[in-house]
Amino acid sequence: MGAEGGLPPRPLPGPGGWVLLDIGNTRCKIARHGPSGKEGKFPGAWRPRTLTTLPSRWPDLRQWLRQELTGRETLLVSSVVPSLGRGLSHWIEKRGGRVHFATSRSPWSFRLGLRHPETVGSDRLAALEGALTRYAAPLVVVSCGTALTFSVLDAGGVFRGGAIAPGLDLASRILHRGTAQLPEIPLRRPRSLIGRDTGESLRSGLVGGTACLIEELSRRIREELSPGRKAVKVIGTGGSASLLAPLCPGVKAWEPCLVLRGLFSLAGRIRNR
Repeated sequence: MGAEGGLPPRPLPGPGGWVLLDIGNTRCKIARHGPSGKEGKFPGAWRPRTLTTLPSRWPDLRQWLRQELTGRETLLVSSVVPSLGRGLSHWIEKRGGRVHFATSRSPWSFRLGLRHPETVGSDRLAALEGALTRYAAPLVVVSCGTALTFSVLDAGGVFRGGAIAPGLDLASRILHRGTAQLPEIPLRRPRSLIGRDTGESLRSGLVGGTACLIEELSRRIREELSPGRKAVKVIGTGGSASLLAPLCPGVKAWEPCLVLRGLFSLAGRIRNR
């Protein structure tokens, strides 16, 4: 997709031979270079696979990775679960491989303008990097996962911060566990915002409410970032994206593998240093 104004989108370098691992709070995604040997393409040369229920213990995640990894790979990892990351690093090194963890000190293609950059999740940084391979700054990346995060990149390529709220699934679980009578229901698009029973009301408040939060907070962030001047694109990603996308017309594009795309770009930058 083309870009207008601001920083141009950056083409994806081809890291070749690296394995990318995105460890989130709920899901784990892995991608490796395809058998064709072609570089510089995503996702054509990379085949993401997803573990939809993230194990809480490292031995369980290791069992899944044994089926995905073949030997002495070099892994580039974005992890928001430190305990799993430590186990992974030790295990890979024992197998003769290497592990690079994405952090605030990694060679991203943008600068960090945060008070405490060491506290920001590597998934947010990787998602911004992935967005920049397809879209020009300024932009806002909305990640709809366990947490609902808004990451803001200004026209000069500086990560200015953003916002964090409970994600859709997390909000549903908290509402159920924190009340005596509200059930935990399957989440789907509400038929109407005026629910006629408890289930419909929950879907309206959870799904419709999250969509309204995305729309309104994105609009206000755009106004604050660039009042009346340069257009700011909003890009969505995350596990709840398919459910929320039809309700969020202000989000211009939805990218299902934005963190992996960002890791792909980062791997090339690390290799070429």
